[in-house]
Amino acid sequence: MKSLALKISMAVLSMIPLVAKAELIVLASPQSNDAYYAKMIDDIFDFHVDYAKKLLKMAKEITGYVKLQVKGGQANPAPPVGPALGSKGVNIMEFCKQFNARTQDKMGKVVPVLITVYTDKSFDFIIKTAPAAIQLMEAAKIQKGSKESNRVKLGKVSWAQVEAIALDKMPDMNCFTKESAMKMVAGTARSMGLTVDGQAPWEN
Repeated sequence: MKSLALKISMAVLSMIPLVAKAELIVLASPQSNDAYYAKMIDDIFDFHVDYAKKLLKMAKEITGYVKLQVKGGQANPAPPVGPALGSKGVNIMEFCKQFNARTQDKMGKVVPVLITVYTDKSFDFIIKTAPAAIQLMEAAKIQKGSKESNRVKLGKVSWAQVEAIALDKMPDMNCFTKESAMKMVAGTARSMGLTVDGQAPWEN
């Protein structure tokens, strides 16, 4: 059975010539009964099984997406997680378990997550970086932004803090340079009633 599954998975991966050729050489080797090669074959088999699972998941029909903002390491069935996922038929506790495990390094911080739901009620999710506004509030140590940002200033952030947030957010932003990302973050800061202290690095 394992031999058959291995042949099938290798056939799937034959689209990758170098990998397939290398593995065929190993399997066809007269030393394939050797313990070293047996271990190698097992590793190849496990790799192919994982790859085949990914292919099957890619082939599954998507029924919808769910966007949430959840505190890292603290997901639980309470709102917003429970109602949002329960309405899609997703296993809420399984999501919480996986999310909390993957966000241990972001404990207590607001983390945006995009959840893909499939027809069989299984799911995948992508963890994104915290919104710039949230990171700015944490940096300035304020609870909320100003309702009159032009008149009422609530605090300030440094350009070093703006740069750190911009670098963190760049994968999720439509920016190609650090400077443009910093300008966007600085603009968000000002719209919240924060002053960006000092001179912009590119103006020096």
